[in-house]
Amino acid sequence: MNGSELAIAHLLLKLRPINRALRAAVTVQANRAANLDRPDLKHLCITDVHVAALLSEVDCFAQESDNTELPLSEFNGQERQLELQIRKQASARKLPLPLDVLRDSLHLTAFEIDTLLTCAASELHPGYERIFGYILDDMNRRFPCIELLASLNASGRSERLARRSVLGSAGRLRRTGMLQPLDESTTNVRTQLRLAEGVLDFLLGCSATVSGIWRDIDEVELVGVNDSVDEGDPRIERIGTALADGAIGIVGLWGPEDAGLESVARSVARAAHKSLRRFRISADTPESMPRQVHNAVQTAALCDAILLVETDLLRNVECRVGAETLISVLARCDVPALLSGGQPWRPTELLANRTYVELPMLNTSDHKTREQIWSRTIPEMEADRTRELASRFRMTDREIRAVGRMARAQAGIESNGKPASVDSQLAIACSAVAQKTRGRFLGVVNPKRGPEDLILTPELHRQVLEIADFSRVMPLVAETWGFGRLATGGVGMKCLFTGDPGTGKTLAAEVIARQTGTPLLKVNIAEVVSKWVGETEKNLDGAFKEAISSHAVLFFDEADALFGKRGDVRTGVDRYANLEVSHLLQRLEEHDGLVILASNLKDNIDSAFIRRFHVMLHFPRPGETERRRIWEIAFPEQAPLDAGVDLSSLSRLDMTGAGIVGAARTAALLAAQNQASRITMSHIVRAIARQFRREARVLSTRELGRYADLLQERT
Repeated sequence: MNGSELAIAHLLLKLRPINRALRAAVTVQANRAANLDRPDLKHLCITDVHVAALLSEVDCFAQESDNTELPLSEFNGQERQLELQIRKQASARKLPLPLDVLRDSLHLTAFEIDTLLTCAASELHPGYERIFGYILDDMNRRFPCIELLASLNASGRSERLARRSVLGSAGRLRRTGMLQPLDESTTNVRTQLRLAEGVLDFLLGCSATVSGIWRDIDEVELVGVNDSVDEGDPRIERIGTALADGAIGIVGLWGPEDAGLESVARSVARAAHKSLRRFRISADTPESMPRQVHNAVQTAALCDAILLVETDLLRNVECRVGAETLISVLARCDVPALLSGGQPWRPTELLANRTYVELPMLNTSDHKTREQIWSRTIPEMEADRTRELASRFRMTDREIRAVGRMARAQAGIESNGKPASVDSQLAIACSAVAQKTRGRFLGVVNPKRGPEDLILTPELHRQVLEIADFSRVMPLVAETWGFGRLATGGVGMKCLFTGDPGTGKTLAAEVIARQTGTPLLKVNIAEVVSKWVGETEKNLDGAFKEAISSHAVLFFDEADALFGKRGDVRTGVDRYANLEVSHLLQRLEEHDGLVILASNLKDNIDSAFIRRFHVMLHFPRPGETERRRIWEIAFPEQAPLDAGVDLSSLSRLDMTGAGIVGAARTAALLAAQNQASRITMSHIVRAIARQFRREARVLSTRELGRYADLLQERT
């Protein structure tokens, strides 16, 4: 048998005990109906005998003995042998049985497996619907309800009542989405349940192993996760113990996105020996916010879990109703909660009614901790390589684990399943994990050009490459050596490049990004600046946050528009313009990454910015020696350059690097257009003339010398 046939055979075999339990339930219902003197009237009216029978049932329920319970139904000897044969065949073919997959991956109990089987029965054969209706004494109810499911195979009243919570909204099958309520009944126990779409296909072996689809999306995984926080940290242990004992009710965890707040929360939950559930409010439907809050808190209470509340969204105006509801509910219940966010959120009502403490922010993102995470994730990596990656990428523990997983998978593919070096794939994996979704005002540049493409004076070239080296070792100096203690804001590198357009400022930024192994985020100034009050600041915040999350070099070209000098306030426009500059000044100071600003004139930059730059470089127009080297690399090796091209004469023309590259490309286009076999001096001179006109300059015959006659040709 193939996988699907084995799954179906196992499913049908498991239905046999369910059928016996249903037969017993039918017998009980038939006996109840037989006690009525007019069973034909039971749906229309109630008689004295009927009331007496119901009172007897109620009395039995309230007493220790309960004669209506159904016998426990299990496999008989023959069925056990059949299941053993099915398992042997599945094992021989290395085909896991769907019921076993769900049991192991979701940690389902035998009762929860039986519940899935009972709900699947009504979709396998229409006869089950009428059987359910008969047992429930209501032919309009054709799906199993909580009352029926809890009663089947229950050993007694206590077990039956305990099962109701398992099938409630906080039960595992409902939380994972495998079971869905069919309707809203007047009482919870009469709620009919059915399998979610796709579950039956999985049970029948018609789909791949997709058990990960059915999971509790709000439950934070605690098992099998290596966190950056030391589990033996005494602060973690004290907080966890106090939460478990009820000595404290609310804990505040505040810090930036890369501080590993979720890692700390997981460690606290493990120390408290409780599960952890995440609550992040959805602002899409404000009218549903109170229900979201009540459901989250109620589920946490029923699961005996700690509620992890992400508070950043709660500060938004559109989430005001949800925030007020959350404060009110948490203040009046005993569900332990962890509040986390970028900035503290301390409602007075909550602090006045619950015992609140704050866990001093553990430094889970410093250089030493990142080095330890890299070592745990890829233990075979050399120590020097580990230190390099910890310095280059300010990654969280989750991102580092993602890099390790991707690098191992890529190495396995490249080596065709044989043992392979993970180190060779780390650069690709780091780049893939680091690059997030870009905003509309950011352009990502994947650096391709290296130091050999950057033609500058030797001293300036050395200083540019030095920035990349400084950026790599800055975490070591600031964090491990302690120099960050003296910094007012963030410990990132801030650089200013000045010089005429086309002198290599943008290229230098790209080379630095390539040397650091990170992408280059180029800010689109036109998109960042907005006429609406507050929008520019919001866009700037987005740019800096994206640079941090992507571990990228942030590059502001033509920065004069944003970093210009603040002036006297004469109108409302002047006031808001000064506010934008002040906000940018603050964000620049707080940034922990590498920021490069490019400006045509240093004098255009506000003096408050100047003192905050670690490096300021001026890019002069290239001299004759540099221009000659630029002309040489402007034509690729495969380009059909004529041997008569006089690069020495061309290098005497006062042109920037961008102008030379542009003229070389235009010359190639002219040659290709004329179907010429070579790029000649004539094509180049005509291209230079066009480049001069674009720059509003005049190319004189005196500058061209003996090649002046070539200007007479059509350009």
